[in-house]
Amino acid sequence: MDQSGFHGDRQALLVTLNDLVSNVREFVSVSDVDKLIGVARTWKELEDGLTKLLKGDPLLVSKIEKFKNTAQYEQLAHQLFLIKWQQSKDIQKLSKLVTDTRNSTVPINLPNTVKNVRCVGGESFEIESNYHRVWFYDSKFSVEARFTPGEVFLNFFQNYVDAWKAAPFGRYYINTVFVATITTVLEVIIAAMAAFAFAKLDFFGRDFLFTLYLATMMVPGEVLLVPNYITLTKFGWIDTYYALIVPWVVQVFAIFLMRQHFKTLPDELFDAAKIDGASKWRFLWTVVLPLSKPVVITSALLKFVGSWNAFLWVLIVTKSPEMRTLPVGLQTFSSEVGTLYNQLMAASTFSMLPVILLFLFTQRYFIRGIARTGLK
Repeated sequence: MDQSGFHGDRQALLVTLNDLVSNVREFVSVSDVDKLIGVARTWKELEDGLTKLLKGDPLLVSKIEKFKNTAQYEQLAHQLFLIKWQQSKDIQKLSKLVTDTRNSTVPINLPNTVKNVRCVGGESFEIESNYHRVWFYDSKFSVEARFTPGEVFLNFFQNYVDAWKAAPFGRYYINTVFVATITTVLEVIIAAMAAFAFAKLDFFGRDFLFTLYLATMMVPGEVLLVPNYITLTKFGWIDTYYALIVPWVVQVFAIFLMRQHFKTLPDELFDAAKIDGASKWRFLWTVVLPLSKPVVITSALLKFVGSWNAFLWVLIVTKSPEMRTLPVGLQTFSSEVGTLYNQLMAASTFSMLPVILLFLFTQRYFIRGIARTGLK
């Protein structure tokens, strides 16, 4: 076959390059042009691509029409494609051609750590290191990565850098720390006062009211989303810190946890404090809470982690990125077209790191607090 008969523009390769293999059943390797591999999936696209490729040579086009729907057609298509590639030496223009490829084949830039492309069940083709790396992502191919110590060091933290730049994570961190801290402090104060009242004070309906509080724990949180949202809308608190903090400063489980521990403290301490002239308020803060440090820290830790990981409520009541927290910020890496798992995992790592460190420093109190609950 005379190679001089090919007068088509290189752009005419687009369709053929975009989809060659599922129907043609051939892997075409290119030795001289950055080791690119092209594939085609439909006879229609192959026919259109070859027609454009051979434009200006009606005789050759008629030959292809004669072989259509025959085994020779497949072989001829393979030969034409291979010859056209061998004629092409311009790396930059071919790279531009590849990045413009449309339809189902997705062009991606390979990282520096990737050194070759492996054809599944076939030959492994080296990629020239001095050229811009482009590869067609297809289920027929896999990438084999070979690393050098220098490349590993240079690229080790790149996903963390890219993830941090992809969204305003500095602002998300500030919001998350602020909301979690304020919510935790208020919850501990309110829970301590309520637990002390239920454990040490005697008033009408105390046990019934406490049982009523416990019953609210059986109500799923999702049931309260709409009523709480309507209430906050009437207050004008949507997209404010009030919406993120106020609905969650009371936690029945924390009241229950502290109350069970406060009941284990001997009543003689309260009597001695009254003899010394201490008020109930002073007795709570100077005697009860210091003796209940493990339980208080356990309640605070549970609340802090819950507030730090809150997603659904924050997503509902916030509209602007300036008010969002880290869990909602992780949504940046997921969209209708796919998920950037490498950056999502990196962002998840530095999002949960503070909570892990907090638990490591407070785990002894956490275990001690759970162990002391309900001894009486």
